[in-house]
Amino acid sequence: MSIFTSLATLLGCHSSNPGPDFENTYPITIDLGSYGLRYNMPGNFSNELGYAAKFETEYSPLIQFDPVKRDAYKQGGWQFMKDLDGGIWAYGKRGNSAQLMLSIFISPIRPDKELSGFVVESYDSFYNAPDGLNTKRRNRYPDESDEELGEMLVHPPKDFRSVVFGGVEYLTWEPKDESAAGMSRYFLRRVDPEYFLGFQFNISVSAGSHKDATHFLKEMDKTVERLMEGIEYFDERPHLDSPL
Repeated sequence: MSIFTSLATLLGCHSSNPGPDFENTYPITIDLGSYGLRYNMPGNFSNELGYAAKFETEYSPLIQFDPVKRDAYKQGGWQFMKDLDGGIWAYGKRGNSAQLMLSIFISPIRPDKELSGFVVESYDSFYNAPDGLNTKRRNRYPDESDEELGEMLVHPPKDFRSVVFGGVEYLTWEPKDESAAGMSRYFLRRVDPEYFLGFQFNISVSAGSHKDATHFLKEMDKTVERLMEGIEYFDERPHLDSPL
């Protein structure tokens, strides 16, 4: 299954920079108390935002975070979250290239909420807040209805579905109108009645042709699936009835 296929028609070679290096990886454990996850982060990071150099000096095989520390969370788009780890990888060369960014985060959720419903509410409260993007656009065009504004407004996702990587179920959807974040894909897993883990992949492509763009998207497809398949969870608590 191609998770970025729908984006191919929006962008328009084979890579000289192959992207992530799965032969040279960094073992990482994220310890969240009585549960957490392990994975091997592939090397060959892009130095966008100085990431490669920063990773080399700050890399640690163990990341520890206590989810109850609510003052550590911040608003990161629609989600109120704590960023735990991530990576940036480049494909191709200048003028014909692509970039894949990963953010691994944890977010609080009300125990009585289903994950999909919580995402919808979070979108609505963030984008339709008094200083939210939708509110600003409505104020800019006061004579236009929401229907007339159309894609200028960010709408909550509707096409939720479950996907399985490495025997683990995740909630995902197809973002269609998140402006700068429009080429993002989320995979969410509830790890506790009050928290969920998120894996956000952002892509950007600057290709000379539809063929080249499709090539980059397929390569990033493979990277995302390989990364997600390699995640292992550990849990010392009673079994949760549902990961979603």
